[in-house]
Amino acid sequence: MSGIAGIFYLNDRPVVTEQLERMRQALAHRGPDGYRLWKSCQVGLLHCRLNTTPESIKEQLPEEDMQSGLVITADARLDNRQELLAVFSPSLHQAGSVPDSKLILAAYQKWGADCAAHLLGDFAFVIWDKAQNRLFCARDHMGVKPFYYYRSDSFVSFSTEIKGLLCNHEVKQDLNEDRIADFIAVMALDNSSTFFKQILRLPPGHSLIVHPGRISQPISYWQPRPAQLPVLNRDEYAEAFREIFTESVRCRLRSAFPVGTFLSGGLDSSSITCMAAGPLKQCLSGPLHSFSGVFDTMTSCDERHYFQPVLDRYQITPHFLLADQLDGPQAFDKMVEWEDEPFFAPHFFMGLNLLQLMQGLGVRTLLDGHDGDSAVSYGYTLLPELARKGKWLQWFTEMRALNSSSRKALAKYPVRIMKDVLYRKIPQWLFTPQYQKDFLKTVEELNPDLVKKTDIKGRLLRHILQLPNYQQDEQTFHLLNIIQPIHSTALEFMNKTAARFHVEQRLPFFDKRLIEFCLALPADQKLYQGLNRHVCRHALRDILPESIRQRKSKTDFSPNLVNTFSEQTSNWLALSFASLPDCTFNYIDKSKLVMAYNRFNDPKNTMRQVELFFILRALSLGKWLHKMDGGREHETG
Repeated sequence: MSGIAGIFYLNDRPVVTEQLERMRQALAHRGPDGYRLWKSCQVGLLHCRLNTTPESIKEQLPEEDMQSGLVITADARLDNRQELLAVFSPSLHQAGSVPDSKLILAAYQKWGADCAAHLLGDFAFVIWDKAQNRLFCARDHMGVKPFYYYRSDSFVSFSTEIKGLLCNHEVKQDLNEDRIADFIAVMALDNSSTFFKQILRLPPGHSLIVHPGRISQPISYWQPRPAQLPVLNRDEYAEAFREIFTESVRCRLRSAFPVGTFLSGGLDSSSITCMAAGPLKQCLSGPLHSFSGVFDTMTSCDERHYFQPVLDRYQITPHFLLADQLDGPQAFDKMVEWEDEPFFAPHFFMGLNLLQLMQGLGVRTLLDGHDGDSAVSYGYTLLPELARKGKWLQWFTEMRALNSSSRKALAKYPVRIMKDVLYRKIPQWLFTPQYQKDFLKTVEELNPDLVKKTDIKGRLLRHILQLPNYQQDEQTFHLLNIIQPIHSTALEFMNKTAARFHVEQRLPFFDKRLIEFCLALPADQKLYQGLNRHVCRHALRDILPESIRQRKSKTDFSPNLVNTFSEQTSNWLALSFASLPDCTFNYIDKSKLVMAYNRFNDPKNTMRQVELFFILRALSLGKWLHKMDGGREHETG
């Protein structure tokens, strides 16, 4: 979780040290192990260093290769080091401790602007190519490492976080009302926009080339595509999954510091923890630390009975956090202080406190099972597929094997398939399917003027057409799910939060090789006998406790969320609500927010979490607007 930043003047204006120093100060929290500045004429680069891998300890960035004249700054961890070393010169191959940045430079020298396609891992880097008078920038396949940039007629600036750009008084801070509308409506419609009109994100799997007088549009070097797989039986698919999953965990254990895992009672975190503590324990230089939230009061949220068998089976050093005793409001205000944009992550306060616990123990490498659901896919498209084919006996068998909540949700799809056929024959202006109406419901929370100005309804309806649905086959459904912009938005938030505690989160389920493999799997390898993500469960059957491998349910943590922010535990909500700046209601319908606030404070309301979600979004937006300019009107458009 190092930090990088820099500036490139397109008109030969020289960079001054003070500019880079302001950027460094803005990113200082990302560089506990030092920093370095580099400038030459119109180009300046910087690096705030967080050591995690053994090779990073001796790494000095930005680094200039005197022979080629190339200069690099990077926040990177490469997972195909041996393959790259085998390609490059013998002298480089013999340097076992060669930093990842040197391998990236060597890749650029060999493949030029195509170099990122030859890299595996998590990375965001910039190379100054003096010979070609250009900056080359790239971001990893899934967007684990953030990359923000600002472009004007006179300069381009980039940074790991937006605050590294905002510290430059020449960077315009006009608000992006489209993005604000999307946020209130709980939608992420693209991988490039931010809450500032002129500040952009480099999309995952893209590169960017900047010449004086010419800035390329982001160039895609990778998009998720299914791997080419032969037809296999169930055991063979599982064996292939295990091989790839083992490698995706192994390559992320490379660390010069203690390694930890988030451990809940779910399949994803347990799979990673069991793999690291079991078959891959020889890859650890010390004990594996696990970090879990436990609930003594809100017992319906407690998952100890699921994850305790993992701790009983393996040599793990466990750490527990009383998650129902946390100060959520204090954590919320801390996040407002840290974040450059409004955020919506309702249960964030548990993760934040677990990260703080890790920092105190010196854990810098964290393996996280984030969204293995999307990476592997539930495989529920098997059921409408069986219905379409008239295989009702198999459909009934699978439906009966599901848990009650999944069975109730999916039983309607045979009828919906028939309705969808009719929908296609009716002009859209005459009929809006129910799922479109559901998506548009959050639009009611926006100020009506903002709805008109941003065309949020039209943009949402167009986005709905790009969403996965059960008319599609499994491969299409899975692909559309994994490319949704919400993923990179979530990863950026996670990265910035972990960086505050000098922790690097690594995500084995977001390994491109694993995703490409799972995209190619038939639906019946993902849903089998009522168990979703079946291929993972079957592949790890010898290392996962049965209580987790056979688990069909998910824990609902909303009771703890409501309790944490309720009036019974704090008057923070009332004070925060009363102090919202007036400009908040340029974006949010005040009457709808007041209604939500009153409903949330009604103890008879059994759906209080719905109101709380809206309230927290409004507070995040309002507190951010206040932080930006004291609540005064900001230039928008």
